[in-house]
Amino acid sequence: MRTLLLLAAMGNLTACGLSDDAEFRGAPPATQQVTVAFPGVSTMTVRPIKEDDSPLASELAMYYRLSQNMAALLNASGLQLLSVARLMVQLPATTRMGQSRTWGPFEPGGSDPLTYRLVVTQLGEAVFAYTLSARAPTPTSEGEFLTVLEGSVSQGASSGSGRGRMTVLYDNRRKLVPQSCEQGRIDFDFDTLGEPALLDITFHQAGSQNPQNRKCKQDPPRDGRFHAEHSAAGAGSLVFDVRTDVHQSDGSRPLLETVLLHSRWDQTGVGRADGKIADGEVSSDLRNAGRSERYVTFSQCWSELGKPVYQLATPESLRLMASSGDPLRCVPASAALPE
Repeated sequence: MRTLLLLAAMGNLTACGLSDDAEFRGAPPATQQVTVAFPGVSTMTVRPIKEDDSPLASELAMYYRLSQNMAALLNASGLQLLSVARLMVQLPATTRMGQSRTWGPFEPGGSDPLTYRLVVTQLGEAVFAYTLSARAPTPTSEGEFLTVLEGSVSQGASSGSGRGRMTVLYDNRRKLVPQSCEQGRIDFDFDTLGEPALLDITFHQAGSQNPQNRKCKQDPPRDGRFHAEHSAAGAGSLVFDVRTDVHQSDGSRPLLETVLLHSRWDQTGVGRADGKIADGEVSSDLRNAGRSERYVTFSQCWSELGKPVYQLATPESLRLMASSGDPLRCVPASAALPE
């Protein structure tokens, strides 16, 4: 960490006046362009939500907590390698050739054993492509660099505005660090040219299974799509699906259900989640009750502190969620089930 801080300080001192590099520095996206600004979740650093079994945590709305955990996971997936690229462009470019700039080789030090190289190429007016590659601590040839992050961007007129894609290649990183938890490929497609800003995240067999590291969460690889929006004022939304046990308080019902969730919140953090639940014991409950529905629908609204102020699940006869609270406290006022 000390090495990172020293290099960042050097970059602030030596990068001044290097106008040749300035336009290339904006190629790796700003962290806010590829993160979900859910209440209580960092969009600047890799900071996962800590497991909390305190009485205060138990008072949080279930789907507020689930949305918060998912946003933290998505942000950590994007920021881990992007933070390296963002730090590197704060330093003077190592090589300048025509419409290309190269930073590195660069060794962050600390707990990161890899050596990195970043190449940014101008493709057109305010259009850039970038590639972050890495190699193991004891390379034998230049060819041992593997691409771990790549993308392109069309920059807007103002700082932090643009449209582009960032791809994280965790399988390549695991070839260099066999004990790493992350696996698969993740695409981040962003558009911050308009209001609201848009972000689509696609998982390609992304997970954390690694028998070489028992500290990994061992989440199986999965495909998935996530859509997020956020306004300049701080309101936002997130649509995702996840496999989870909605009967966590009942140990006799351990099967996993599929939850399709649409979370929305305003600039104060007040919000709501509307969703559908299928599979697992919910599907068998619907059949046993003689219901024709394929899923249960629900709404849960929360305060600025994340505590439930209203909740309802339909059909109510399944008692999946105890009806409670005042629907007039919901913000937004109307439900919006995900498709």
